Amino acid sequence: MANFERSGWRDQWLSSRHRIWGPGICASDIDWMPYAEYTDGGQPVAVCDYKHKAATEPLAHASRVSIGAMANLWTMRGSFMKKLAYWTVRYWPDHDGAVEVLAMNDSASADAIAMGWRGLHRGHSVPPVATWISLTEFQWVGYQYRARGYFHAIPAKLGQEMPPWNELMGSRS
Repeated sequence: MANFERSGWRDQWLSSRHRIWGPGICASDIDWMPYAEYTDGGQPVAVCDYKHKAATEPLAHASRVSIGAMANLWTMRGSFMKKLAYWTVRYWPDHDGAVEVLAMNDSASADAIAMGWRGLHRGHSVPPVATWISLTEFQWVGYQYRARGYFHAIPAKLGQEMPPWNELMGSRS
């Protein structure tokens, strides 16, 4: 379960939504770093760099070195190593929790393909490699559950609205 926002550096909305997503959708926010998403047993499952919709250039301050470091984090899954999925996630608190996600490494791209997600780029459906993908909050949380191996019901009160097309990174030419 996510802690309450204390510093004001992150939007309070994101902290509150993590608590609504369910007690098993644990996350840790280290100031100036992406969220670490993990199971209720402490097993990391993904790294998510959440950005408010106002971040019109969400990768502007990320260096190739820092992206590379986050994209190459590994975890033990049983008796084998697995690269953690690394995502950049733009969210719209005023549009029912809609998100737009970008797979930042091959593990996240493989997860997007497994989920059947497709991004939109210049009006055409393309595989989700290096492409922003628009999702409802319900779809994003469904991924969070699946990544943790949870197959129980996702909270029904989650948002079903897509991000507004004119504000999407994937809609820019």
